[in-house]
Amino acid sequence: MSTSIRRFTALVLWLVMAVYIAAPADISAQTNTTTLESFIKSLSLEQLKAKAENGDVRAQHALGFRYYRGDGVAKDFAAAAEWYRKAAEQGFAPAESELGTLYGRGQGVEKSDVEAVKWLRKAAEQGESGAQVSLGMNYESGRGVEQDNAQAFKWYRKSAEQGDPQGQVALATSYQKGQGVAKDYAEALKWYRKAADHGSAVGQASLGGMYVMGQGVEKDFVEAYTYLSLAVTSGFAEVGQLRDAVGRKLSEAQLSDAQKRIDRLKAEVLARRFGNETNRSPAQR
Repeated sequence: MSTSIRRFTALVLWLVMAVYIAAPADISAQTNTTTLESFIKSLSLEQLKAKAENGDVRAQHALGFRYYRGDGVAKDFAAAAEWYRKAAEQGFAPAESELGTLYGRGQGVEKSDVEAVKWLRKAAEQGESGAQVSLGMNYESGRGVEQDNAQAFKWYRKSAEQGDPQGQVALATSYQKGQGVAKDYAEALKWYRKAADHGSAVGQASLGGMYVMGQGVEKDFVEAYTYLSLAVTSGFAEVGQLRDAVGRKLSEAQLSDAQKRIDRLKAEVLARRFGNETNRSPAQR
């Protein structure tokens, strides 16, 4: 592998990690939107407000999400925070998670990393996977809590083991960097692959980078091109130049093989997402 591609790959992987860890997660990334939107569609706005005002935590949470997104109402982060708080104060984990995210971003409330950690921890301790990975990020960065890579790793693993792609990427990154755990490229590769298989653009980009660098696996430009292409398709345009540089090293036959694999993996991701949703019970939807 040329020195220029190695350096470029290292730079891209650094960018992936920096972008992923830099900011608190958005509410949309925290929320099981399919389940929530199904509940929202089952009620008119008036019905939803009536249930929320009567103390129904699911309705309060859903109403907060509608205000956050501007779904049928004017977008209003303060109103979103108010309704999330009502549900969170009743111990509803999804609302605790999202209230913590609002505090971390300073949306609808005065920004407070300490308050963010407080609410994220409540949700994380109830098993909310999005809150677990967000709490881990706070420990990794030292936002609102004393910096502690071992605690970050602990919460990333809890999230990852629930199948959360964000948690899987964060756990893989910990193994790759040797933060909070001994450096282990094979474990990093395993968890990036799990995230990639769930359609995570960051997981796909990172997995492609590891195939370029030969970290935890034999160098394989066909696999690298495959996963970098998937990442670009999934919205991670920043790795497009690296994908193209790798592609220039492949023969026409290799590019054809890679494209077939890309098409197959795309279909598998879609099937997995569809299967995960249709296999959910009515109570989970």
